[in-house]
Amino acid sequence: MLILGIDPGLANTGWGVVDTNGLRHRPVSYSVITTSPDMTEQMRIHTIATAIGQVADHYHTQYCGIEDIYFTRSKADKNITNSQSAILVAKVIGAISHQLDGKGGQEPGTADGPASAWPEGDSETGPCG
Repeated sequence: MLILGIDPGLANTGWGVVDTNGLRHRPVSYSVITTSPDMTEQMRIHTIATAIGQVADHYHTQYCGIEDIYFTRSKADKNITNSQSAILVAKVIGAISHQLDGKGGQEPGTADGPASAWPEGDSETGPCG
């Protein structure tokens, strides 16, 4: 089973693909999508969501996990306050979720295995789509 993990951010969005059988985990690929503060907010969000969609398509990921938002001051852009940063990351998460909608995957607990077999932690994990 291939899982796409996403650490969302407006300046830097990290991603990694892991192959797992439930007992053994193997990293497949990982990278960071970087956007420039010179880009419009809409273009930054579009760039991130499109790139994540391409990753999911390329690796045929079955499940995705997106890290929860943490409220901290933006180090990448000093002009953005805490609440503004959280709102921007929420927009990124929404765009990524929309981009991944319909990319496939099974709901935990269906034909692919019991719900307890799926990863848990500080993220939303579910099918890519």
